[in-house]
Amino acid sequence: MRTSAYGPTLCEARVHFHDGTSAVFNRYLDFEGTDYRFDPNIDDYDASLK
Repeated sequence: MRTSAYGPTLCEARVHFHDGTSAVFNRYLDFEGTDYRFDPNIDDYDASLK
């Protein structure tokens, strides 16, 4: 998974189990609370993989 994000955001995922049931999980992610700094070289590299 790749993402471009900033600030808090809600992440949701539906998980399908082998027995046919599924569940939805959610969690808030806070990208400002990390030491991450935007690097345009990484962004260009990710774009080249598409």
